[in-house]
Amino acid sequence: MAGSLPKPNSGMLNAILVSLVIGFGLAMGLFAFFTTTLPFLVCMLLLGIGNGYLGITLITFIQTHTPREMLGRVMGMVLFANLGLVPVSQAISGFVIKLSLNGLFIGAGVLTIAIAAWMLLTPATRLIGLDMAKAQAEQ
Repeated sequence: MAGSLPKPNSGMLNAILVSLVIGFGLAMGLFAFFTTTLPFLVCMLLLGIGNGYLGITLITFIQTHTPREMLGRVMGMVLFANLGLVPVSQAISGFVIKLSLNGLFIGAGVLTIAIAAWMLLTPATRLIGLDMAKAQAEQ
């Protein structure tokens, strides 16, 4: 679905990326307050769609902007971050969940929103959209 949507311009891409990360944080925090399955299901559906779009967009950016001779190493690090750190994250979550389930979700939401704030303050985030716009113009 992400590949079939129109490609956003550079300013719009930055807004989409930061908005999605903020949305992820809000959704994680909201999980602490859901008492029925339906709102959780709707939230998870929206998170899945947003995560799919974000994943395709960022992997495309990484692959098109990494020097060819470094691509294998960079993608290896991306896969390590995505797959190799999952057991570590699960172990930490298992420890925190014994302290407080709601605390786990609220803490994850707060940390994710803090990452979004960092993205807003980091000049490199603005370059992502500009680099993608230049690459599209060259094609």
